[in-house]
Amino acid sequence: MTAPRTPELYGAIGDGQSHPLSESYATLEAAQAVFPCATSLAQEHDLVAIQTMLDEGGRIERRNHGARYFLGVGQGLRLKHHGQEIVGALCDLVYAGPGVALDTDDAVAASGYLASCLVERVHVELTAPGAVGLRDRTKNSRWVDCAANLMASGQVGIEWAGGVGGSGPYYNTWDNPVVAGRAIHGFSNVRGLVCTFDPAYPSRGPNAMRWEGGRVSGCSRNFSLLGTGNVLDNPKSEAAVDIHFFVDHPGHPNGCIANTVEYPYIEAMATSTALYVGPRSVAANLYEGKTTSVGTLIVDHGIRTTFVSSDKGWVPTLRVGGPQGAGCVRLLSREGVISFGTVPAGKTGYGYISVPGALAGDLVMVTPRSTAASADGLSYWGQVATTGLVAVYAKNGSGGAVTLPPLEFRVAVMGFAG
Repeated sequence: MTAPRTPELYGAIGDGQSHPLSESYATLEAAQAVFPCATSLAQEHDLVAIQTMLDEGGRIERRNHGARYFLGVGQGLRLKHHGQEIVGALCDLVYAGPGVALDTDDAVAASGYLASCLVERVHVELTAPGAVGLRDRTKNSRWVDCAANLMASGQVGIEWAGGVGGSGPYYNTWDNPVVAGRAIHGFSNVRGLVCTFDPAYPSRGPNAMRWEGGRVSGCSRNFSLLGTGNVLDNPKSEAAVDIHFFVDHPGHPNGCIANTVEYPYIEAMATSTALYVGPRSVAANLYEGKTTSVGTLIVDHGIRTTFVSSDKGWVPTLRVGGPQGAGCVRLLSREGVISFGTVPAGKTGYGYISVPGALAGDLVMVTPRSTAASADGLSYWGQVATTGLVAVYAKNGSGGAVTLPPLEFRVAVMGFAG
């Protein structure tokens, strides 16, 4: 049985401290005889040992569970091969440079993103301002249980990066990623997940990317989406100073299309905005979620945004800040109980159900949930009586008075803007 390829097998030290090649080698040529990727004696043992493994390709495993690999202040680690697998191998990478801790090699990415890679349990600690933890320039790949710990201003935990050839990362899944920032402790412009693009191809950002579960906390903006068809499924967002979920493109009208935030849990600050949809977002989809304290729940300036909420979703303090974008669709639903009492023949009884976000003129559909509501001659309908409140009517078309018990209804509201 072949022994697993580990960083230690290639000369990594893994104690979290600086160990430049100059500690062990008198000349660069001597270091390169062991580590062909070395370019300076100032480089770290851990960096060149792991990079040598990445240059060879194949599967890397980590068996020293207490290791902390120090990458130094220069360029971080670079992926170079299709099908590269890093399985629990590089947990606790300490990166002190201003660049990217783990990325695809620039020359490789320029000719096409790496395919079918697996990066699992890679945890990055960033100490220098402006650094990026994990930059995804792959396709048809999985990133599992990866994390970034942000320790200074201007840092990014995870970047989904568009390419110089116009292609972005696509068809990738990120399972249970975690980013921890410290913006609430005074660091500025700290971001959890960001999507980027090459200026030569502004409309071609990440596409068909999927984030499942995981958590981002303590950043200025926890999540920022652009590109096409990207999905954040059940993300947890905590303690964002500015915005929890930001969906927009900075300049191109076709650069942010059909991005989706599904069932988020938002543990907000009283001064932050939960979801912001900008004017260059087209057909964004925002599905019901749960929030704690929040200053503004939704600011929507997008085009044809769809907002879906139910009684088991958003807290009933929904506020729409600013004008809604053209063609915005709001799909809201709530359940409630109404006591009509006795309704005389030919008359109409009524009651109210709170539906936060409902506006005058919205379409309303009323569905009784009890068999007692199906008595002959009874019909039901609804309309928005005032903002956030739906009136439900019971028309008695029978020949005599009808006494109704308390009845449960589901109310669905569809609203448009623009």
